[in-house]
Amino acid sequence: MSPDLASLEDRARTLLATLITTICRVGATSMEAAEACLKRVGLAEAMMRRLICLRALQIRLPEPSPTRPAFTDRQPFGPPANSAAPEEPPCPRFRMIVPPPRKSQQAEPQEAASQNDWLPTALCPRVTLMDESARPGISPTPAPSPQTALDRLIHRMKALGDAFDRTDVYARRMARWLARQRAAQTGLALPLGPVPDMPEDMDPLDRGLHFLLMALDHDVFAPAAPDTS
Repeated sequence: MSPDLASLEDRARTLLATLITTICRVGATSMEAAEACLKRVGLAEAMMRRLICLRALQIRLPEPSPTRPAFTDRQPFGPPANSAAPEEPPCPRFRMIVPPPRKSQQAEPQEAASQNDWLPTALCPRVTLMDESARPGISPTPAPSPQTALDRLIHRMKALGDAFDRTDVYARRMARWLARQRAAQTGLALPLGPVPDMPEDMDPLDRGLHFLLMALDHDVFAPAAPDTS
């Protein structure tokens, strides 16, 4: 990695660590604070994806065949299967890949089928209405309890903290994913997702991280200009 990129990464990790600490401390004070902090998590996640991708681009792997199994690590995440069950639930994984937006597909109008295409009455299935006395013995599934803003914040921050502490592990996964895309010649762009919008009331910490995101996208991750010579 060039000295300029190394300095940029160090600066980004310093600001990101400060933002993660700030969100964790402020978000735990009240539900209103958790709601406000959820709006800042997207900025931290966007930077984390770029730091993972920046390291992944420095890793050299043999190009896999598109028809062969992908590279695998024996223990990239979590304990082995034969180990004792952990007392706490496993840490959620950080979502490294942001899928491209789906193209909206408008349903084409269909012509109404004529009665000649209908099934004969004798072949039509019989529908039985279930009343209370004929109700099957299936216990109703309880409705899931709605997650609070603090629950959502904790879940995302756990995943973000795991990616921050184990950036090299995530970078190896990303490097293998990029190698598979190159082998399959998919032509997909880097799965970084867009930079979140900067609101007017953004504080200096968020503003500094936002400017670093813009610098990385412009100087490091910008697609190469086509050769017109």
